[in-house]
Amino acid sequence: MFQILMADDSPIVLNMLRAMLPQGGYHILSAGDGENAIRLASAEKPDLILLSTILPRLNGYQVCRRLKSQPTTAHIPVILLTSHSRESEQSRRVEQGVDGYLTRPFSPEQLQEIIGRFVPQQL
Repeated sequence: MFQILMADDSPIVLNMLRAMLPQGGYHILSAGDGENAIRLASAEKPDLILLSTILPRLNGYQVCRRLKSQPTTAHIPVILLTSHSRESEQSRRVEQGVDGYLTRPFSPEQLQEIIGRFVPQQL
């Protein structure tokens, strides 16, 4: 089963993200802050991480940088969920090792499309 870690400080957003995904085929983990996201990613080794840029304790960029610097989590794709589409954010994403991003608001189809880039074909 394909495991996704979702990190956002809003339970409403986490539930919305879950609802946007097709039923079955995914095991969802959730974290409400940056430190917990790192802890869960290190312990569970999810197949993909959906990471809000705005999180308590550590922001999404800090979380991504830390995960990408650890050999046990560096290979895990990270998709940032952001409200910023400015050009200046593009270079920041590249510097932190972000594998993809979605600018809010986004549709279920957009979320499924970007996740689909990282899901093995046999799922």
